Amino acid sequence: FNRIPLLAKAIADMKEKSISATGGEKKALVDKIAELQNLLNAEKEARKTDIEKVNSQWQSQLTEKELYAMFSQYNYALDLDKDVTISTAKGLWEKKLKEKGGKYMFTNDGLKLVNAEAPDLPFTIDNKTVDVKSFTENVLAEAKLLKVQGAAPATPASTRSEEHTSELQSPMYLV
Repeated sequence: FNRIPLLAKAIADMKEKSISATGGEKKALVDKIAELQNLLNAEKEARKTDIEKVNSQWQSQLTEKELYAMFSQYNYALDLDKDVTISTAKGLWEKKLKEKGGKYMFTNDGLKLVNAEAPDLPFTIDNKTVDVKSFTENVLAEAKLLKVQGAAPATPASTRSEEHTSELQSPMYLV
């Protein structure tokens, strides 16, 4: 970043000198100004690329933190380490999203699902826009990763009477 102001000052100084220069000296100054201008433009592009790279890294970190927070809020059925469970859920979620032709991105409003081929379009299933929360809950529920709240009590395995069971076990009914 220090080179940019130095190059800009050198260009300005040479432009000022070129005003009063004549002949070969003027041509040499104009050539040097063009050379310095090219260096300045290259330096600006390099810094722009550096800034985009840093922004991309921050964007990626914010997205990962947002995903971790989202998957942390669920009550999982798996009796595993929390990070392992979250990683499993996230991996499955990403796989299903890709299979359905979607991808996720981090925006100023948080995570957003979009069409993988046309990110300016929303993510849809059966021509219906799908939001992050409903997609996530459906994927986790279909995979039976979530604990069921208020499950019905287990029904007895058999409703046969003891007498009926012993009749079926008699030698006459055995094959």
